[in-house]
Amino acid sequence: MNPIDLHRVPRRPASSDASRWAVIRQRLRSLLLGGAAIVSFNCYGSEPYKWIDSSGIVHLDDVTAGSVAMSGSEIHYAGASPTHAFTAMEPYEINIMGALVTSKLGGKARTHDFSGATSFVNPQSGAPDPAVIQGWDGTANTSVNLASVQISNAGLPGRVDKRNNLTMIRYNASDGITGGTCRTQLVSYPIPPRTHVRWELVVAFGAADMENSWVLTPPKQSPVLFWEVKSPSGGNPSLSAVVDTDPSAQSQYLMLTFYQKGGKAPAIAPIAQVSKIPRTTMIPIVIEAFLDERERIDGGKGRERIWVNGTMIADVQGPTLTWGPGEHRWVLAEYLYREPQPYVFTRASFWTTARMMVFP
Repeated sequence: MNPIDLHRVPRRPASSDASRWAVIRQRLRSLLLGGAAIVSFNCYGSEPYKWIDSSGIVHLDDVTAGSVAMSGSEIHYAGASPTHAFTAMEPYEINIMGALVTSKLGGKARTHDFSGATSFVNPQSGAPDPAVIQGWDGTANTSVNLASVQISNAGLPGRVDKRNNLTMIRYNASDGITGGTCRTQLVSYPIPPRTHVRWELVVAFGAADMENSWVLTPPKQSPVLFWEVKSPSGGNPSLSAVVDTDPSAQSQYLMLTFYQKGGKAPAIAPIAQVSKIPRTTMIPIVIEAFLDERERIDGGKGRERIWVNGTMIADVQGPTLTWGPGEHRWVLAEYLYREPQPYVFTRASFWTTARMMVFP
């Protein structure tokens, strides 16, 4: 099918426009559920309200998607809430391929909130909420893999740290190789399968300064994976999001592509694209899913819905986790998966919000 170019849905449409937007949304839903492989959207067809912070990052009005009708969580966790980030607590048992498995948290509660205003070390537990920080240590001039007890509020300075109430994830130009390629990433503790979850993400790619400017390169030359859900049981991530130069506006905009590889799928597949993403601008993204590795024919309830800037761009049914015995974790990253040698440009993302909720 031909890509759809949809202008940004107004935050509060006038009553005279309500029926028109309802028709548009219904038509999009029919197209998505009808098996379309990719649907593309123009992120900003009209000028949104915005303000610019001291770092030169543009913040748009934050349109947050409402909860969706989806299968309810099959396991109740004490730290589950539809409005607050999920806190995993011991004993932490998760369903892996139909069996309850105890997942180790190091004797501490772990909250799935890596937003800019939160510290890496949780003041309530006294322990870091991220499980792992990976990247290049510019001071020691080596790749590092910081496990939980090694993570302080400093993070990995210059690569994974906090500034101006933002969480920064950065691959610095000419950094060395981490894990076989150019990458910097923050990794969560395991997430609970067979539950209804929601990620609230607000991210800007690059900043309006010389240190963190996002230089546009030819499309497909050097895409960057910036979010994923991944298990060691599968090569490619179960769910992921990639940013690259927009082929329709190569001198100005970026494009987001969302991928899925659930169950026993042999290959990763794109499920939605959003075009004309401005650099240095905070983009609200909501990803809501029922986490399940099973096919629907085997009783699976897997489903994924995605909103970008308040507009739903995908509603996909099918496995959302990888089949296998491994635990799944979610990741914030600057992962240049096509770059096995040090890269000449800096890639940095700035997050005001990055949290996962688990519905009771």
